[in-house]
Amino acid sequence: MAIETAKAAGFVVDGDANILANPADDHTQGVFAEGLRGNTDRFVLKLGKPPE
Repeated sequence: MAIETAKAAGFVVDGDANILANPADDHTQGVFAEGLRGNTDRFVLKLGKPPE
């Protein structure tokens, strides 16, 4: 969803990485579940302006 939102705002994705992924993240819970804060999967996007 973040990529689609960035593209809709006029950005292009120049790169991405999953270096902040957390294999222990329980994807069955919401991100605000008790005890889960700070222990969820995260991602990195490098965004840029489209070429003119």
